[in-house]
Amino acid sequence: MSLWWLSHSDHCGGYLILITMNQKLGSIENSMPCRHILDLYRQNFLGVERSCPLTHSKSTATVKRGLGSDGDVKDQVMASFRNVKELMAAGIRFEPSPTRYLRDISFSSSGITACLRLPPITIDSSTETLFLNLIAYEMSSNVPHDFISYLRFLDSLIDNADDVKELQAAGILQNNLDTHEQLADFFNTVSSNLESNFHAYKDVRVKIRKHMKSYYNSRPKIWMTQ
Repeated sequence: MSLWWLSHSDHCGGYLILITMNQKLGSIENSMPCRHILDLYRQNFLGVERSCPLTHSKSTATVKRGLGSDGDVKDQVMASFRNVKELMAAGIRFEPSPTRYLRDISFSSSGITACLRLPPITIDSSTETLFLNLIAYEMSSNVPHDFISYLRFLDSLIDNADDVKELQAAGILQNNLDTHEQLADFFNTVSSNLESNFHAYKDVRVKIRKHMKSYYNSRPKIWMTQ
């Protein structure tokens, strides 16, 4: 196995990434131009952008729904989140998304139970180096913080080893580190104190918030999911 070290020193600081010859990148759409080798990795992880862009200004529809300013919307959306075990206690099950693209996160609710689908991902000893390089690239480039937003989303789901265990049992996380505690610490620290794009996965967060509110306001639902 051959090893390649690629570096780039544009913007602030430098990027350093270890690439092995047995790593394979998925196919990238021709409509997704690559600025840098890290951008190629980033696009391959994220996949094609959603039809609704992750970054956008406050819409007229938002105002009509009475959600208030962007700051109010952010507070409502971000404050509504729970970890995996708490979501499962509210009747939410976890399933792998049909693709591995990090943008492929969705939530559906039947009224009583619900399902959060997350793309499968493998974490091993080389992941931290790659993730830190991708974070540095987004922080120092004129691109949306979509990868950081994914990491923050996972951080909000994972508080401890029990959350990791449930995601692995669901086929979403493949933990190749020594312990579940180590993986939980990884997600709790790799993106800490980083500013994400709160519009990323906002629709999913809002749906979860609505389900949680409905669940805890309905005793029959609580009885049926126990």
